[in-house]
Amino acid sequence: FFFFFFSWSPFARHGVRTPVAIQFSAIFHVSCTCAGVFSPVRQKESRQTCRPHDTPTSTFPTGSLQPNTDTRAKQMEAWCDFVLSYTRHHQLHQLDVTEALASPLFSNAEINRKLSREDAVAVLDELQRQGNVEWQAGGKARCLIMWRSPAQWSRIIYQWAQDNGYTGTVCTVYEMLEGSTCEGAEFHKLDREVFRKAIAELQKAGQAEYFCDDGDPDSAGVKFF
Repeated sequence: FFFFFFSWSPFARHGVRTPVAIQFSAIFHVSCTCAGVFSPVRQKESRQTCRPHDTPTSTFPTGSLQPNTDTRAKQMEAWCDFVLSYTRHHQLHQLDVTEALASPLFSNAEINRKLSREDAVAVLDELQRQGNVEWQAGGKARCLIMWRSPAQWSRIIYQWAQDNGYTGTVCTVYEMLEGSTCEGAEFHKLDREVFRKAIAELQKAGQAEYFCDDGDPDSAGVKFF
């Protein structure tokens, strides 16, 4: 049984008296928290909201692609997720397949696992189907990889223009991608080709217009509506 009475203690600050039972409860709670009995609930991070330089959220998939339909579908999903996570983390937009095969993207020396060229191309083909990859001319040797689709980038860029009062004005492409004005924006340092595709999406929606009078990409401008 607890007997409630008032006393002075370190918990009774500024002349406030506290019941000893409450003091004991507070001490017990603090002790249990430190010991790990009670611990705050940690919010799980979402891959959709992580910044470009965050640690990749998926792990290196193991095993080559299997012919079984169900198994292959699960493997393909894991590989697509890993490729997008890896390229986003390392800010990669242009991918050379030969170089990628020797890199940690498709080869993991720690677990002695790597993906064959055939399987790597199959993964990139699947990402092309999903709208995240565009093969460049000359066969399947190089590709443009977009860990966000042009439509997704267009929404981010237009939201930035609205939030910062740039609707109705013209911004140069160089200013947006390289200038100090846009430092901290998610599209800052974005690949030029990906950026151009995002602006094309805004043009189709009637939210922006692209200008490039002299053919110099650095002097090109975007007017937001």
